This record gives sequence, structure tokens and C-alpha cells, in this order.
Amino acid sequence: MFKHIRLGFLILVFIVTMPGCSVLEYIWLVPRANGEVSFNPIFSNTEVLDAFAQVALPELKSISQPSETYRNVGKGVIEIGYYHEAGILEASIAGFSAQAEIDRKRHILTFVIKGAEPYYMPLPVDETVQKITIKLSQKLGKR
Repeated sequence: MFKHIRLGFLILVFIVTMPGCSVLEYIWLVPRANGEVSFNPIFSNTEVLDAFAQVALPELKSISQPSETYRNVGKGVIEIGYYHEAGILEASIAGFSAQAEIDRKRHILTFVIKGAEPYYMPLPVDETVQKITIKLSQKLGKR
């Protein structure tokens, strides 16, 4: 009887500790903040995504220097850093990541910034969203 309990306990510990970071990611413990910026409809998807990358990359410096990891101009989506982690090791990487998506009908770019130090200590995601929003509004409202 006690052997089964010990075995069950060891399996439970293994299940919780091995994918720990990715499990925490999926239950929303990673600090995140949302932002949105209106843009002039004259801008193409490429121009809007380029502007986001130019503004966001310098603001997302922290523990690691993130780079653009995904871009789909047709869908109007860009990802920076490890926004959609591919596995347990990538989910453990500390720092900022971002995803932005264009809504052509409303002329709005919505984005999410995630940021955590090791052990999910929060990075200043709210402040980062504010800085990006201000700088991006200045860039995308002109022309």
C-alpha cells in the first residue's frame, strides 16, 4: 500500500517539476500587459509591423536581447522573443517577449508584452506597454 502511495507521489512530483515553467506559462502566471495603437490606414501591414519592431525591440531589452522570431505580413502578425514557446527549455528563458496583430477594419494594432525574470519575477510590463504605445502612436499617426 505504501509503495503505491510513494510511487504516486514521485510521479506527481515529476509531473509538476519537469514542465514547471511551461505549466506556469499556460496558467497565466507570466506577467503580461496589453496595449493598442490606432494607425493611419494609409500604412501598409509591412510599415505597421516595421514600426512596431523598431519601437518595441529597444524597449524589450532586459535580461536577454530579444529578436524578431516570427512575422506574417499577410495576417499582420509579428512576434518578438519567445512569445510562443516551442518547449520546456524555451519557456524557461527569462526576459521580455511580444506579439502584435493588425486589425485592418478598425485600424488598430493590438499587442501583448510578457516579461519575467527567473522564477517568474515580474518585469515592468505595464511601463513597457506605455512607452511603446506613446512612441508607436507618434510613428503611426503621421503621414
